[in-house]
Amino acid sequence: MLYKGAARDRRADAGQLPGGPTTPAIASMEVNMGRVASGMLGGFLALALAVPAAAATVTREPAPLPDLIEDTSCGYLVLVTFPVNRESVVTIFDASGAPLRSISSGPLVVTFTNADTHESLTANISGPTVIDYHRGTAYQLGRIGGPVPGLEGLNLVAGRADLNSGERTGHYSVNVCEALAPGT
Repeated sequence: MLYKGAARDRRADAGQLPGGPTTPAIASMEVNMGRVASGMLGGFLALALAVPAAAATVTREPAPLPDLIEDTSCGYLVLVTFPVNRESVVTIFDASGAPLRSISSGPLVVTFTNADTHESLTANISGPTVIDYHRGTAYQLGRIGGPVPGLEGLNLVAGRADLNSGERTGHYSVNVCEALAPGT
């Protein structure tokens, strides 16, 4: 800015700019006003960018399931394992640190195995699961498996399952207990 002000002074002194010669005091004011305007603009930008950052924070944490779950809800022992188990949970917090929403997603494959017959069933159940703390809602989307709200035993379903009401909408359903039952 100082260079531009000095150049303006030389042009004005030579009669090239309207208004006649510019005094060094006026040139100095122009430079200082430019700095003030730049400082104000920088301050406004910093404030505008800081407000959204202070309004919410986001965390992402790994959320692996246990290596083995022993389930007897089918009336016989089913071993539940996860050959692919790389789920994570993204949680969004408000400015006070209270959670607003959590979303669990990521690669997740389940294998259900009848412990007696060693028959097994493997499926991709990557979800996601969404919990909205503000609204009090929780639901699973896509392919999900295991205990499903509103269904007995272990199941695989595709669609949407409301974890509060048990209401389900979808098109694919496998009753794991029936599929792995001894003698089938």
